[in-house]
Amino acid sequence: MVDTGLTNDDVDALQQRLLGESAARQRAEQSLLATTIEQTETTSKLAAALADLAAAKQALAAVQNQSPSQPVTNTDVSAPPTDTYRRHFYGCDDEFLDWSWHMACYFSQLDYNEKEQCDIAISCFIDYALGWWNHVEAYRYYRSWRPVTTWEQLVYVMAKHFAP
Repeated sequence: MVDTGLTNDDVDALQQRLLGESAARQRAEQSLLATTIEQTETTSKLAAALADLAAAKQALAAVQNQSPSQPVTNTDVSAPPTDTYRRHFYGCDDEFLDWSWHMACYFSQLDYNEKEQCDIAISCFIDYALGWWNHVEAYRYYRSWRPVTTWEQLVYVMAKHFAP
């Protein structure tokens, strides 16, 4: 046996150090593997989304390339009354984004000015939303702040309270 001048304590310390480095290396490899798996999943999701987008583009191109000589199959295109497209807003946090998007689409299809858009949106408030709005109006009046008069201002005030 070769005498290295190391004591048993030194040998034990070196073994512990090597085991620690091995465990650290193993943790790093596991972390790298987890990151690689996440990136692979993200890449596959992106590929699926791109495939869906390509299919949608092809369908749109096919519709746009139809010749006008082809007969229209559905000629009953009577628009329902516009009031049926207004959606009530009850004041739940989880419905704010859907409701505001729906109303923005509603306003984009019809010719209302800014004040009318605000008034129509407020007329859709029910239950908690109506009580909240009455409180907001009273608070703004009490503070001598300008009243909310446009759709953009209304959405801003509502988002501060209802947006998740």
